[in-house]
Amino acid sequence: MLNKIKLKKKFVKFGKKISDIKKIKQEFFENNDKLLKTQIEKGRIYCKQLRRKKCKACGKKINGKKINIRNITYLQCNYCTHLNGIYEDTFKFVNTIYSSKKINYSQKYAEKDRKNYISRVNNIYKPKVDFLKSNLKNFKSIKILDIGTGSGYFVSALKKENIKNSFGIEVSKDQVLYGKKMLRAQKFDENSILHVPFNKLENFLKVYKNYNCASFIGVIEHLQEMEKIVSLVSKNKKCELIFISVPLYSFTSLIESNFPQVFNRHLGGSHTHLFTEKSVKHFFEKLNFIPHSEWWFGQDYNDLFRSMSVMSKKLNNTGTTIILEQFRNLIDDFQIVLDRKKMSSEVHILFKRKK
Repeated sequence: MLNKIKLKKKFVKFGKKISDIKKIKQEFFENNDKLLKTQIEKGRIYCKQLRRKKCKACGKKINGKKINIRNITYLQCNYCTHLNGIYEDTFKFVNTIYSSKKINYSQKYAEKDRKNYISRVNNIYKPKVDFLKSNLKNFKSIKILDIGTGSGYFVSALKKENIKNSFGIEVSKDQVLYGKKMLRAQKFDENSILHVPFNKLENFLKVYKNYNCASFIGVIEHLQEMEKIVSLVSKNKKCELIFISVPLYSFTSLIESNFPQVFNRHLGGSHTHLFTEKSVKHFFEKLNFIPHSEWWFGQDYNDLFRSMSVMSKKLNNTGTTIILEQFRNLIDDFQIVLDRKKMSSEVHILFKRKK
């Protein structure tokens, strides 16, 4: 039997230091051309799919202002403001992106060794656990299902913080095998993460109900049938909370549209649409969940710094080094301005079921 979750007073939090992820994201600086080549290939595959007719967030006919990024058109929904790529993320597209040996999506998220894995857990996922815990009076009674767990980073962070009742499911077999290896290395139960293929995910969520909190950490935007999957979670009456992080239509999108020779961290490839504050809250309200607490932070100014650094190197502009270093030291100062205006490239929201 699941215990009733007791929530603390709701709050809104802003900002996160870029130094926490500086080393982890260094690959984006060093391997720009290789990453860009793969992303362009994903874009070619995406542009061969059927045209998208309805908004991913509200389901209404897409009609709105457009933005073009690397020859792909995106339209902002006039009703809920969600940003939609004009092509569908069809089963063929999703299967190719996440399962193809050529694209090799899972390799992007798998760390090379235990040390790097632990670094990612501590710097990226532990702060998420801390945010979640700061909302709960009885956090040890929470039982979490982490959907799209990847290699179990969030599950690992939960267990390190003594939230033992945490379990993750993932469609990528490679990521699960790697995650099990990393969980064993930390002396955690490797069966805390489970491989659930795409074609069995829906049935799994219909049957498995033993959780009172579901988490989607950087996952919802990747789901082909986003509303169907999340609605299956919402239909589990035992589930009182849904914890998410999603990418947002933000300043980063503007940067990416103006630096075509720089790899897009945010939009393009497997990200075919982006949320806004309005669209993400509208989406969950339809499913009977409302925001309890929020954490707004992003990497917009780090994306600008990276774009300028990569292009300076391509153009052999050695004289920009000093100015760029001065800019790097101000990234947190610039970013917090966007974060406080809720204009950041990412948001974490803890939703609670409406009474």
